[in-house]
Amino acid sequence: SSTDADKVYGPWVVLVLCAAATWLYLRVAQKVTDGLQLGISVCAFCIWAFAIGGPFKDFDWYSGTYAGIALAMFTFLVPLIPMGEPVE
Repeated sequence: SSTDADKVYGPWVVLVLCAAATWLYLRVAQKVTDGLQLGISVCAFCIWAFAIGGPFKDFDWYSGTYAGIALAMFTFLVPLIPMGEPVE
C-alpha cells in the first residue's frame, strides 16, 4: 500500500526522472550538444507537466487556467530566444 510520503514525493520523483530522461535522450540518442537547446527542451517538459497538473496540482495556488496560459506563452515566446546559426 502507498504511504502519504509516496503520494507527496512520488510525483516529484517521477517529474525529476522524466526531466532527466528528456535531457539524456536528447543528448545521447539524438546527439544534441547545444546546452541551450537541451535546457529549453527540459523546461518545455516541465512546463507541459505543469500544464497538465502533475505534482503541482496539489498546491493551493495551482490553477489549470494559468498553467494553460503559461504553456501558451512559453510556446509562443521560446522561438524568440536567439540560437546559433542554422546548419544547412
